[in-house]
Order: sequence, then structure tokens, then C-alpha cells
Amino acid sequence: MPNRRELKRLARLRLREAEALHQARLYDGAAYLAGYAVEMALKARICRVLEVADYPLAGSFRPAYAVHDLEQLVLLGGLSTRLEAAAPPY
Repeated sequence: MPNRRELKRLARLRLREAEALHQARLYDGAAYLAGYAVEMALKARICRVLEVADYPLAGSFRPAYAVHDLEQLVLLGGLSTRLEAAAPPY
């Protein structure tokens, strides 16, 4: 299971890779890796919120946490209200 520190390191690495792809005008790959960076950062946030060292992927937790859905990860990370408050009023 990845730990919080590793998830943060991966998030930063994927973001640097996304930036390099963007500079090379490879926008689809840049967007994909940027989304992956956000996913890793949210999973690190979830570790902090749950006060656990490792991201919970084993046993009965697997169905809830083995996800790639950013909306669900935002909810699990306790950030839904903050994002709603920061959204532009359309």
C-alpha cells in the first residue's frame, strides 16, 4: 500500500511530467497526467484526514478507497464544501 509521503512524491512527479508534456504541446497526455497528479494528491489528503500512514486499500476498505473517481476522492478527503464555496457562481 502506498503511504502518504509516497503519494505526495508521486503527485509532484506526475505534475512535473504533465508540465513537460504541455510545454511539448502534447495536451492530451498533459491533461491525463495532471488528473493523475490530482488523484495522488487527494489520496495523500485522505491519509491525513484519516490519520493513517498508508492509503487504505486492503480488506473491507478496498471498495470505498480503490477508486479513480476524483469526485469521490474529493468527498473522502473532506474537500467537497471547500470546492463548492470556491466555485464561480454560474
